[in-house]
Amino acid sequence: MDLDAGHEVWNYPVYGYRVEYQNTNGNQYRGTITLWYADDAVPPSFVGTKVGIRRYLFSCQMRGGVIVAGSARWEGGSIKDHPDFAWSPYLVRPENPHIDHGKVLEMLKRSKQDGQLPKKEKDKNKVNPPKKENPEDPITSLKEVLSPNDLLGVVARPSDWAFSVHTEGLKKQFVAGQECKLQVRSEKGGYLYLIHFDSKDNISLIYPASGDDNKIKGDAERKGPVEVRFECPDTAGLHRVKAVVTSRPLRFTGLYTGTGVGGKKDKKQIFHLNPTTKKMIKEGMEQVEVILEKPGKKKEERQEEAARFVSNYTGGNVTKMLGHFAQSETTFYIGPGKKGGNKE
Repeated sequence: MDLDAGHEVWNYPVYGYRVEYQNTNGNQYRGTITLWYADDAVPPSFVGTKVGIRRYLFSCQMRGGVIVAGSARWEGGSIKDHPDFAWSPYLVRPENPHIDHGKVLEMLKRSKQDGQLPKKEKDKNKVNPPKKENPEDPITSLKEVLSPNDLLGVVARPSDWAFSVHTEGLKKQFVAGQECKLQVRSEKGGYLYLIHFDSKDNISLIYPASGDDNKIKGDAERKGPVEVRFECPDTAGLHRVKAVVTSRPLRFTGLYTGTGVGGKKDKKQIFHLNPTTKKMIKEGMEQVEVILEKPGKKKEERQEEAARFVSNYTGGNVTKMLGHFAQSETTFYIGPGKKGGNKE
């Protein structure tokens, strides 16, 4: 499927889907489509399948359990951000002239005739069956993985306890390459995540780094705030960091941990998002901010309205996935110049 509705084509192999819907009024229905696909946000040396998840909202009319032709419509953020088209090959043929399909089958120890393992391999596997790396059903086991659209629900949901994040000394201006130290305080312990939104709408997970233990203790169990350091990027403008602490670990989809100049491994994990999804998240965040700053309403009422908007906009049940939860935000400015330069 092409998962970007814009001019660019972002094709991914989709291997699973789920459609859930419920009646809203008369013959009107509203539902969610979840897709499981093989993500290409991996380094060149990656072996295996990195799972990606997307969720889309739709509405339709049904009569006698059958969808009325022509009645289906995208809803919420899916109006702009949805699969552009789906296709299925009817002939096994490499489009790349440098790929020999027969050689690939040979490397996979498969036969051209039946696409199965050669007889010797079959007999060998009967005696010593291969061990399954993950015996769980791939769709069921990934039911609570957060899709890119769910990021909006994470940053918009109100907190269950006292929680704060700020730059050290409340400093608000930095330059590219300069170290920024973030300090986090949480009334309760949990799993800490720091999501960075830069001035060009790029989104990355700056904490935890790949493989790091991100479980923290609450204020009563430790002395002082939790400190996280990261290097300021070279994108001038306003930046924000959303800090999240949850009672259960999160699993994100679409994260890419790559290598920088000279093979140096990047500490942050970038969300590999197509342009339309990135724009949808930005517009959703802007709308959430408008709702939360509405005058004449209590804070709790504004938070409930923001939560309803996110649910209608993304279709994701983030509240259920996150469990008990708290979040906060800090903003700062990265100006022109670089660390060690004449300007700061």
